[in-house]
Amino acid sequence: MKEKIEKLDYVKFCTDRLNKEEGANEWLVDCREKVHSAIGILTEAQELIESIEALDSYKEGCEQNGSDPFSDHMMERLVTEAVWEAGDVLFYFTILRSEFKLSTPELNTKPNFYPATDCLRSVSTQLLELVKKYVFQNRKDLKKNILIKYNIAFNAFLAVLTDKLGVTVQEVELVNKIKLSIRYPNGKFTSELSRNRKE
Repeated sequence: MKEKIEKLDYVKFCTDRLNKEEGANEWLVDCREKVHSAIGILTEAQELIESIEALDSYKEGCEQNGSDPFSDHMMERLVTEAVWEAGDVLFYFTILRSEFKLSTPELNTKPNFYPATDCLRSVSTQLLELVKKYVFQNRKDLKKNILIKYNIAFNAFLAVLTDKLGVTVQEVELVNKIKLSIRYPNGKFTSELSRNRKE
């Protein structure tokens, strides 16, 4: 059996094992935005965390040099970039909640996520894994698990906003509305406008 397996073309081996059941394509089309939003949460959360790490690194460098981090525009630029990234994360959280028809997240006013950035990264990965199983294995029974992970990830996100950026979710929402209104003046996404954006 080992010799027979070794002779198999690995690309064909993998592609033969994709879900090609009857109705799978229609189901995948219906789930497109579910997958898109889960991927978006994870990738944008990573970009947010990288922005925060750059911000922390800049503050630390200023402290070591004895300089005021607010004496130039670098701090302002770094905070603005992080808030813009936070807006992208919030966008995908909102789409995922809408696509799965999830209830409003239960907000934990005193979250115990230390550090919140690690929790956001980890739970966003777990959330994507659950959405992947929901979509590609037709595991509709996982919706409750998705809600639980969504709530944890969203609360970690809120903790990042409060602890690291000192902003509220409402402020991030407003900034993102302004940014997306400028990017898509007709109110609709187009790939051309997305590719040719100015910021």
